[in-house]
Amino acid sequence: MPLENIKSTTWLRLSEGSFWLPSHDRDPEAKPFNKKDGSIVYYRPFNALSGYVDSVFTRTNNFDEEEVVVVVDDGENRYGFSVRLRSSMAKQIVAQLMCADPAKEVRFIARHKKFESGFEGTSLLVTQDGQPLNWWFASSRSARAKDMPTERILPPAEEKIINGKRTLDFSNQIFYLKGLVEKLGERFKGAIEETTSQDKDDYDSPLDDEWDIMPADTNEAPADKAESPSAPADDLDDDLPF
Repeated sequence: MPLENIKSTTWLRLSEGSFWLPSHDRDPEAKPFNKKDGSIVYYRPFNALSGYVDSVFTRTNNFDEEEVVVVVDDGENRYGFSVRLRSSMAKQIVAQLMCADPAKEVRFIARHKKFESGFEGTSLLVTQDGQPLNWWFASSRSARAKDMPTERILPPAEEKIINGKRTLDFSNQIFYLKGLVEKLGERFKGAIEETTSQDKDDYDSPLDDEWDIMPADTNEAPADKAESPSAPADDLDDDLPF
């Protein structure tokens, strides 16, 4: 059997408008965080990730939340990150990657953003050839929907009455997004090794749920604590840029 170097995947955190790369206390640009067990870990922030998309798939994390996972290969290293499937960020990633050319590099740009609801969190823009990628699908309520085939229309949420209260069921949207992620998985099929640079628990847990998100040298938590905002129930199916 010939000798070879197996490329491992480094799992990034996506929070506070940045990608966070695992680091150490000797890195002057790394930021310390307190873990719940009292230990301190170090992560270095970056605002963009570029490379060839190696794979896209869904999984369920330790909190029973379905996620979209994206793995990017920059030629030397392989990086992975995940977002909740129900989040507006997941819809944007899926919609834009459906318009991406697998043979070209893709750039993911993380930004801190204040949303119309007043919530502050992380947004993610997907670009290729220096330009933002178009959205492949449209909201069912969008003016664009009337000129698009059915398979490119995000189904509306279903309104249900449970215990006398109006509730919106987004199961059909989740099913639709999972179908597109499966197509992306085939389009960006790559050779992913099982070896990772971190253990499974570290990968499974969102940054803000696994740790007390608090810089080790202060008593104040960062202003935006979510990886990406889950859209309010009333407008999840309208959370599109058109």
